[in-house]
Amino acid sequence: MRRVLVACIALSSAPAFAQYDQIGLGPSAGIYMPSSSTLRDALGDSWISFGIGVTNGAQIKRKMGMDWNFVSQNSRGNRVLIITPSFGIMMPFQQQQVMGPVGAQFYGAARAGVSYIDYGITRPGSLVRDSARRFTLDGNVELGAGLGQMWKAYIRYDLMQKVDDFDFSGLSLGVSYSLFKF
Repeated sequence: MRRVLVACIALSSAPAFAQYDQIGLGPSAGIYMPSSSTLRDALGDSWISFGIGVTNGAQIKRKMGMDWNFVSQNSRGNRVLIITPSFGIMMPFQQQQVMGPVGAQFYGAARAGVSYIDYGITRPGSLVRDSARRFTLDGNVELGAGLGQMWKAYIRYDLMQKVDDFDFSGLSLGVSYSLFKF
């Protein structure tokens, strides 16, 4: 089952890459703030977020795209790992980049995917530990700015289905860098 899922993700990402004249691929890093007070109480207000995706700086055009986002937190004896590959459309808010000292282009993106969530959480005020590994649907929207040719800053909201009454939805703030161009 997992091999089929990985194969489907790999095959479906090929058309997204084929649309780019030049692809920038690179890492992203930031913080993830869960919207659920239960998760914030159990694991803290901000979690580590990192990923990999298509990063074209200020050269953003209306295209299909994909990214992989990883969220991890281990605190107070609780742990969570969320892996989200998502696919969707990225659209610039203006057709030409804004000229300035660095050059910037603002954009919006909407994507969907399947999240893998691995967690072990003891609810605050309870001795019962919930632990599971689940797949769930994910949708995300992102607003950001491509900065220069290599950087991108963004704010992103992930909306996920509840898993065992836990709502893993949340807001991310991050930056990404185009490490490879091909």
